[in-house]
Amino acid sequence: MSGIMNAMLSISSGFVPQTSGPFTSGSGTVTVPVGCTTVLFEVWGGGGGGAGAPGGAGNNGGGGGSGGYTRVSFTSGFAAGLSSLSYSVGAGGSGGASGSNDGSVGGTSTVQNNSGFTLNAVSAFGGVQGLAGSPGTGGAGGSYLNTNSGAVNTTGNPGGVPGNSNAGAGVTGINPPDAGPYGAGGAGKGGTTAGAGSSGFNGCVIFYFT
Repeated sequence: MSGIMNAMLSISSGFVPQTSGPFTSGSGTVTVPVGCTTVLFEVWGGGGGGAGAPGGAGNNGGGGGSGGYTRVSFTSGFAAGLSSLSYSVGAGGSGGASGSNDGSVGGTSTVQNNSGFTLNAVSAFGGVQGLAGSPGTGGAGGSYLNTNSGAVNTTGNPGGVPGNSNAGAGVTGINPPDAGPYGAGGAGKGGTTAGAGSSGFNGCVIFYFT
């Protein structure tokens, strides 16, 4: 949210908007602060790793796809000061080693009810790894699971098409620069020299309390 909007909310409600995150690794729990009337969170899956390549013309490693993205907000179904949510952030997939080696898939990020919250579990799945070959193949973007009312879901961006080692770009959330992009894929090894692919970027979880 903009600084002006935050100030207006603070004046009208007496509650100062707060953000928890960005969390880009690990897991934890957040409690809805006293005075909060709206909870919004964003979730990104980890990016897929890019593939390695053995060298030689046409032997590019495919780029990894970016993680899926989802968000949702709530104005009811929780008790401010008491209800809490747990989260886990998916790691980026590792890049393939030098030679004809695929990358690995990105990890899944989740948010779920910890206590006193009406919430269907939310997941943003990791991007698919890039594949080695002649030429290599880019990985698909990650998907999502969010069946809560009002959810906004975006499939991650794919890695490069065969013969293109570009990584899948991460999805940008609603409050740049704090909201991304996160969960970008890793680039595959391009060119005629053997080498390893790049690892994908970790996913992310951000909570906004207003």
